[in-house]
Amino acid sequence: MGQYDLLIGNGCSFTEGGGLNNPQIFEFLTNKKQWGNNHKIFMQQNNWVAYLGEKLDLPWVNLSKSASSDDYIIQRSYDFCNKNLDKKILLINQLSIKERLFFEKDGKPHSYHGGGKNVDGVWFGKLDSEIDNYYKSYITEVFDNDYYYKTLQMKMDLFDAWCEDRLIDNYWITWEPLPFKTETLINFELDSETNGIREWCKSKKLLLNQIPNIPVDDAHLSLEGHKEVTNKIYKTITKI
Repeated sequence: MGQYDLLIGNGCSFTEGGGLNNPQIFEFLTNKKQWGNNHKIFMQQNNWVAYLGEKLDLPWVNLSKSASSDDYIIQRSYDFCNKNLDKKILLINQLSIKERLFFEKDGKPHSYHGGGKNVDGVWFGKLDSEIDNYYKSYITEVFDNDYYYKTLQMKMDLFDAWCEDRLIDNYWITWEPLPFKTETLINFELDSETNGIREWCKSKKLLLNQIPNIPVDDAHLSLEGHKEVTNKIYKTITKI
């Protein structure tokens, strides 16, 4: 795809390739023993960003990090693109799960969701500090679903405008269905109410935990899931 210098994919673990790096799943899918970092390399080489880069014949970068909130995803894309304005970039952002929360403290990124937190790439499975209690209060006492989506739509529109001014082609995909649509959102539709990857993949049995006899109950994308997501994105952006 000659008009671009670089493909950037960004999201949470669903774009990172989460689940494929699980040692048991890696051994199940590859019939190889997990040794060293071979399971992590397998994940890095077998997600939809890598597949799409190969299909488009473009160098690619996957900025995704596990447990990322939508704010963290947008911030990473902004930071990376702002440092690479000399390149013609094709950018695809995968929106995450609305209850996730992101902030920085002491120069480290904190990503929160119901099952734990990720601090600068390190996972903690238990929420027990004062900062963690802030997250619990935010979810139970502050979070408002309608307001969240109202501000998310505004942030997406502002980021789209920023990208357009800098000749960056930006698209969005979303794990959860959104209650609104934009011109830059790639729809994975089952019906008029569904435009997210999750239900689309689930209906097509493209999740890891839908593979018979898989040793770990993991709801991330299977290898076939990443390939089908790649094909859907490719057909949309190339207008096939």
